[in-house]
Amino acid sequence: MFQSLLLTFLSWLHWGEGYATNSTQKRKIFNVNVAVFLAIISLCISLTSIYFASIRYDWFAFFLFVMPFLPLFVLVLWLNRWGFLRSARWLLSSSISASVAFSIFFIYQQDFGLNYYFILFAIAPVMFFTLAEWGAILFFYLANIALFIYTEFFDISPFRLSTGYIDESQLWMLSASNIGFSLFTLLLVILFSERAARINEANLEHLSELDLLTQLLNRRGFTRRYESFFEHRALHKPFGALFFIDLDNFKPLNDAYEHAYGDILLKSVAQRLQDFVTQHDVVARFGGDEFIVLLALSSNTQEEAHQEATKKAAQIVLHLNHPYELGDLTYLCTATVGVTLFTQEDRLQTRLADADAAMYQAKSAGRNQFCIAG
Repeated sequence: MFQSLLLTFLSWLHWGEGYATNSTQKRKIFNVNVAVFLAIISLCISLTSIYFASIRYDWFAFFLFVMPFLPLFVLVLWLNRWGFLRSARWLLSSSISASVAFSIFFIYQQDFGLNYYFILFAIAPVMFFTLAEWGAILFFYLANIALFIYTEFFDISPFRLSTGYIDESQLWMLSASNIGFSLFTLLLVILFSERAARINEANLEHLSELDLLTQLLNRRGFTRRYESFFEHRALHKPFGALFFIDLDNFKPLNDAYEHAYGDILLKSVAQRLQDFVTQHDVVARFGGDEFIVLLALSSNTQEEAHQEATKKAAQIVLHLNHPYELGDLTYLCTATVGVTLFTQEDRLQTRLADADAAMYQAKSAGRNQFCIAG
């Protein structure tokens, strides 16, 4: 149950990220969601503190007083979800600032602008976090720590005790609760920010291994997958097959028509290759009009693996030898394939060179066919 609640909470913090167009927007949306959560918690802490301290007015009256700010937080989430990031951030900051001011005015009507310490300590970090001003957060905490040390050293209370509606024990309870919550807020800021940073790093790492046009692995991503290919295989057989695929008449298409047609063709080839392989195999765009496919073979001997690779290569050539619909243009683009077998001990560069040589041998023999190295 706790795990499901945690997953629900984390999904709520990422609510609206699906509408973001880049990682920066996702980070800003995440920050605002966290800030709204902290703002609501801050108001709840303030309400609880006032309830237990019995300060002049009852808890329910104060709750009714801050109720108008809750719809503003909902509006912030709506703006955040639909991409109005700047408006959401500033509306949230303004709402928090206003809630602080009205809370002070409610509790200390005759001393507006004074005796604000415990409310400001609890809520203001949220405003700074919303604006992602880390220097402001650090300055705020250092200033408040200095103020706290100063008031304790000189026995000066940040509360006005002469009014008679709060005693020493209530003062210490409020101070302890708000100092504790401030530290809790800072911890949340750090944890959520580190988590967001890790997610962004993972996304950047994933993008660095992805070909943006075809959404296949690029050369870097393919190299990493090759190194762990046998670890992720379901069959755990000793042989795999590497297919080096080169499109035969891709360049004439780019020369005769716009490059947009070539892009559509590359994406169509990528889709056909993905439809051909299983989830345990690997497809990558190696560059230009060259593709790489790693297939997990089910053979136990080299002779059986050779026969299986021959069959797969013929299927790939046939699978790609069909006309492509490129918008208003129908275009036939065949492919030539070089094939090599490999085991877990083989180096990638060696096998790539073998497959590349086999591919050029097949092109010399007339294209639209395959050749197996060795």
